[in-house]
Amino acid sequence: MWRVLVTVIALMVLSPVASAADACRNPWFLWSEFKRNYIQADGRVIDDFEGKAITTSEGQAYALFFALVANDKEQFDLIYRWTVNNLMRGDVKTFLPAWKWGKDEQSGTWKALDYNSASDADVWIAYSLFQAGDIWKSAPYRKAAFQMLANMEHRELADMPGIGWMLLPAPYGYALSSSNWRLNPSYLPIQVLRYFSKASPAGPWGDVTTNTLQMLQEVARNGVIPDWVSYSVAKGYAPDSEMGRFSSYEAIRVYLWWAMLDQADPAFKQLQPQMGAISQFRPDAGKLPERISTQGGANEGVAPDGFVGALAPYRWVLYKHKDTQVPKIVPTNQYYSSVLKLFGYGWVDGRFQFHRDGSLSTRVSKLCSN
Repeated sequence: MWRVLVTVIALMVLSPVASAADACRNPWFLWSEFKRNYIQADGRVIDDFEGKAITTSEGQAYALFFALVANDKEQFDLIYRWTVNNLMRGDVKTFLPAWKWGKDEQSGTWKALDYNSASDADVWIAYSLFQAGDIWKSAPYRKAAFQMLANMEHRELADMPGIGWMLLPAPYGYALSSSNWRLNPSYLPIQVLRYFSKASPAGPWGDVTTNTLQMLQEVARNGVIPDWVSYSVAKGYAPDSEMGRFSSYEAIRVYLWWAMLDQADPAFKQLQPQMGAISQFRPDAGKLPERISTQGGANEGVAPDGFVGALAPYRWVLYKHKDTQVPKIVPTNQYYSSVLKLFGYGWVDGRFQFHRDGSLSTRVSKLCSN
């Protein structure tokens, strides 16, 4: 049985942009394992970081997206229902999701531990609801997506002098002063922003998309994207002095989002000089580093295997390189690496793709559900 599983996974990894028929013959093993290891029966996604079994809005968001790609509507419904009831106080119209839920150490009660929302989760939840509304012909999901989008516009956007509209990481804590903000490039996937500008053409999302592209071009030094970026009216964009000294667990998603863009999207070519300049990600560069200095490019540590999965689309798009590493059966303390593998290997395997307007195609998973 083990040899059969290894063969199936190897076929998934070694066949970039596989045909729908090929992908249908290969069950999405990584999604099945993710559900088994990280999702409770009620739809709560568990991140066992530091053994505390917390839940984050990010985990709920990514699980929604993967359930949609897998055409797993039952699981999607469970995840969404748990998210609304526990992170949004039962009211998607009024509240954005609390970013952290878990056991309160003083009272012993399981509850929302921090009601500040996290925009990286919010964009993926809203996006998944939009796409679920289209794919499954669900008016309630599309309505909820518009409600979330309106809340994000009201609570998480900032009109920054000299730039215009940008999406902050959260409503609170990232406007450092009236002239200084902290941003996270990995919270701003271009394809998702592109879709929001299509869904709400009178809204600010077209400006957010343009400004995000400008930020990425300005902060990428030798292709190294900082985990966190600061913007000041006086100095413009720069790697954040406290949280942007490295490109690591946050920024790895920027390379993933870019590689999964539709190559007809102007942003793909616009960012290609910056994305292609990072020598540490070449197939012949040896082991992937865990951290890369944004100052001099020095490498530190050895990246977890989730980084290999995250870079599978990047190395295929730039180098036509087929990563041969077989995804491991995920242990219960590697939630984030599992997410990166699901995105990276799922895209390479042809299970989903983003179109120029940011919309999602899940034709492979639809075929497999028949």
